[in-house]
Amino acid sequence: SDVNNGFEDVDMHNAIVAPGFIEIQTNGLLGFHFTNFENKELYQSELSRVGKYLLSTGVVGFYPTLPTVAASVFQQILPLLHKQEFSDAATILGAHVEGPFLAPARKGAHN
Repeated sequence: SDVNNGFEDVDMHNAIVAPGFIEIQTNGLLGFHFTNFENKELYQSELSRVGKYLLSTGVVGFYPTLPTVAASVFQQILPLLHKQEFSDAATILGAHVEGPFLAPARKGAHN
């Protein structure tokens, strides 16, 4: 009988294979808050810097979180938080959005 049950053995040359972490809620990191928007180029640069740091900690994907901010801030930032994959940084998986705009009748502390 086939000992490998149809699977191929792969020599990993003593490398460690481990799962990566997914960060589901972070408002910012390294002195950068995801609501701080000056211009698109600087914002993308900060996202990349955060993604590189997160990858160094074992995080392979993350959701930048936007807390309650003015609608105009959401409109500037949300288009930049689409899924983005990088070769040297954690993947941006999309945005985690908080705030009263989602369900105004159940806004709780998000006033």
